[in-house]
Amino acid sequence: MAAADGPVERVEAFFRESLRLGAEGAHRPAAALMGAGLSAACQERLMELHLEQVEPFRAAVRQLGAPEPALTVDLVAGMLHTALAAVDGGAPLGGTVHAPEDDH
Repeated sequence: MAAADGPVERVEAFFRESLRLGAEGAHRPAAALMGAGLSAACQERLMELHLEQVEPFRAAVRQLGAPEPALTVDLVAGMLHTALAAVDGGAPLGGTVHAPEDDH
């Protein structure tokens, strides 16, 4: 994300990198921890860490000037979750993400 030039590019980079990491299984340990019956304090700390990780993405969405940036973040996160589920279900990673510039 750091190499991306503008907010749109940073959002796209976040999406693609998160999907790539998810396809490699990087999200599974966090999901397992959230479902492990940890104390409320531990779950809260995990959520804090997650929010720290996604703050550059959230900041990029705010920079886009979306009228409701929190809703926009949630919608993109929903698309990412759906794409991750598709990859987990066997869809090829390359067939899951299609950016407009890929048409050129």
